[in-house]
Amino acid sequence: MPYRIVLIYFILQYITGNAQDTWNQISDMPFPVRCQSITFSMGKKGYVIGGQMNLAPPENVQKDIYVYDPLEDIWTQINDFPRPITEGIAFTIGSKAYVTTGRDSMESIKVSNLYIWDSLTGSWEDNGTIPSQVKRTRAVGFSVGSKGYITTGLDSTQTILLNDLWEYDPETNYWTKKSDFPGIARYDASCFVINGKAYITNGWTFSTTSYTNDLWEYDPETDIWQEKEDFPGAERNGAISFSIGGYGYILGGSNWNLITWDRHVWKYHPPTDQWYESTLFPGTVRIYASSFILNEKAYITPGWFFSPSPDSWEYHPTSVSIIDRSRDYNIYPNPVSDHICIEMPVNSKNQTMIQIMDLSGRIRQNTKIPGNTKKSILDVSSLETGLYFLLIKKYNELQVLEKVLVVH
Repeated sequence: MPYRIVLIYFILQYITGNAQDTWNQISDMPFPVRCQSITFSMGKKGYVIGGQMNLAPPENVQKDIYVYDPLEDIWTQINDFPRPITEGIAFTIGSKAYVTTGRDSMESIKVSNLYIWDSLTGSWEDNGTIPSQVKRTRAVGFSVGSKGYITTGLDSTQTILLNDLWEYDPETNYWTKKSDFPGIARYDASCFVINGKAYITNGWTFSTTSYTNDLWEYDPETDIWQEKEDFPGAERNGAISFSIGGYGYILGGSNWNLITWDRHVWKYHPPTDQWYESTLFPGTVRIYASSFILNEKAYITPGWFFSPSPDSWEYHPTSVSIIDRSRDYNIYPNPVSDHICIEMPVNSKNQTMIQIMDLSGRIRQNTKIPGNTKKSILDVSSLETGLYFLLIKKYNELQVLEKVLVVH
């Protein structure tokens, strides 16, 4: 009984706002500040590649790679990328990262090859030239499942805005044209992926007044785009975008017409098609910064604000987990409508207890999972729409306490 009382008290403290999204400044990157780098996460570390210094001089496009370890709060330099690069894209599939497009100087030379990083060998492979139609700068790239995608951006002449979408299959090493992005062609757009669907918003056209705020959802399974609720903040380009725990996040960027450089953080919830304001970004405002995700925390890299914005930050949204899930549990989808999947480490013959608790502290579901079970699927379709807490216990010890939003 005392355990349950303490747990309910802790939950109530959490949902009434005493526990908030948290920002923590991390150690500065140990190199001259640059922007428009290429970033990705792999395993338990984040990678930052290249970028440009001072936004202009040709010789200031970089090729160095720095790796961030959140456990030690340390940046470590590893072997360089095969060439200088900025304004390119990256996506990850399995144990490999794929980097392509962009510039290798601020002059006319563009990156036209696909480079593959194998995390198991720690080496880069030049995979050859990409199709000429895929070649571009300032695009967005993302992966869903076993495929990578690239869309929007500027063509190699830097005079034509693009809205075509290309899918890359690493198994066949082949690029396939998919349905065009239906919004206004743009560059410097924002993109995040949630539950197997990609979302694109913001960006800039050639007109000095033409920033964009329309939001589009892409479903790779059907190759269909759907327009969603417009981004409610100031229209912008060069923003930071990422997804954690079923929400998409947008912050930073700029709108030169409004002279807008703000610290507001916006998050998008696909099941309700709604945007919400989150905790303000406490660092230096910036454009053309990057981000990567590790253990359901976002890491924000340096960018630009008339001068370099050198500080780096860790963001932990409370919409995800209350208790650290470093024990390799994976819970999805969240939000959920009918069935929720729990992937667990197989390291014990002891059974696991999974409980779902409502906001009054009443246990609504109580499921015993046999030992050595890797995946369990719970039916939550009988629960009313609302917020619940999912508890996972092993050895009579609480392993996970997760907010779960049921939406019908």
